[in-house]
Amino acid sequence: EFRGGAAQQSLLILTSNSGKSLTPLERGKVFSRLLNYGWSISDIASKTGVSEVTVRQLAEMCTLPAFLQDQIQQNRISSSLAVHMFENFGAEKSIEIISAIAQYHAEQGINKKITKKMVQSFLDMDLNGKEKKTSYPPKKPSKKVALKMQSALLEISGLFENVKIEEDEQVFISVPGNLAMQIIAMSEEIKAA
Repeated sequence: EFRGGAAQQSLLILTSNSGKSLTPLERGKVFSRLLNYGWSISDIASKTGVSEVTVRQLAEMCTLPAFLQDQIQQNRISSSLAVHMFENFGAEKSIEIISAIAQYHAEQGINKKITKKMVQSFLDMDLNGKEKKTSYPPKKPSKKVALKMQSALLEISGLFENVKIEEDEQVFISVPGNLAMQIIAMSEEIKAA
């Protein structure tokens, strides 16, 4: 039978080797409870055998909105990324970003944990605010550009109908100037999109 106060009981939960191991979020809740009992981060770290940084990070998870805690619990995002996003974007923007990526994943049948790289791509910038050239999900060309590409591809494929392949397996074709200009213009439109 256990004897002691609530803080000692909480400590026992962390240090006991019996039963299923606690998730990071569950450990964070116990660390938060101990902090609320007046324990210092260094006291918790020394009594539980983890670093002060770990105690601080796991306790911070408990300040996250319920949605973010749920995403951590379901292993859809790491606790460190969730805390980082919350600190840098706030609750509303973090939830918006994670929800959008999760929705895209669901629509595409992707079953992957949300990573920093996915968030960076989604934002078209890294988490430090530097602009990037990629996007998440990848942007599709406009219908106008897609139709031009299709037309140019059909015209190019027509050029291959009477081609002879040389011994070194190289093919040389003559491309009309107007088609070459179309391809260059489409390439620039795609880069600008």
